[in-house]
Amino acid sequence: MANAVAELRPKITENFDEFRTNRCSGVLSSGQTGIDAATCVGNQIALGSYAKALNITLESLKPWPSEIESLTQQTTERLKTVASTSEMDDSRMFDTAVLLLNSKLQGWDPYL
Repeated sequence: MANAVAELRPKITENFDEFRTNRCSGVLSSGQTGIDAATCVGNQIALGSYAKALNITLESLKPWPSEIESLTQQTTERLKTVASTSEMDDSRMFDTAVLLLNSKLQGWDPYL
């Protein structure tokens, strides 16, 4: 499980950092168009895809070891939230969901 997190966490973090650096939550909620908006939509789609992929991988590895069962359950819940909010028009909700996921992914540090 840690290998799956280790593989996708950098991609999630990179896209999230770009999303925040480009102030995508504000760009998308204001209805802006152009290259900035396109970049932000790309980050949002990528984050949703990575979240879905990691969730599928972690779910396929059940039963989870008791040592990391709680962490894995919480991670999959946040992954599902990111995946679902990535398909919504509420960029602020998406931003919050990814922020919470990013925080949870840091909890995997001792296992990586």
